[in-house]
Amino acid sequence: MENIRRPYTDVHDLSEAILLLYENPESSGRYICSAYSFRAKEFVAKLESLFPGYNYPKFFTEKSGFNPLNSKKLLKLGWTYMLIEETIVDTIKNYEESGLMEKGKPFPSTIRF
Repeated sequence: MENIRRPYTDVHDLSEAILLLYENPESSGRYICSAYSFRAKEFVAKLESLFPGYNYPKFFTEKSGFNPLNSKKLLKLGWTYMLIEETIVDTIKNYEESGLMEKGKPFPSTIRF
C-alpha cells in the first residue's frame, strides 16, 4: 500500500458543512472540507488500535506529494467536525454489518485509505 497522506472527512461533517454554507449569507467562494489528514500507515495504526484482529496491510511503500489542505474558512463560519475515532468506529461497524469486513479474513482490497 502506498504510504501517502490523504485527507479524511466524515460524510456527516461534509453534509453539515454544505448546510452551513447554504444557510450562511457570509459564505462565498470555494471551501475545503477536510477535518484530518493522515499517511496510510498512521491511519492503519489507528484502525488497529480501535479494531484489533483484522488482517490489516503490513507493507507500505513511501510516496510523497501532498498539498496540505485546511478548512480555516469553514471553521471561521462555525463548522465543527467529529473526532476521527468516531468516524472510524462508525465506518468499520457499517462495513461489518454489510459483510464487507470479517475478523481474521484478509483486509478487503476494495477499501481504500
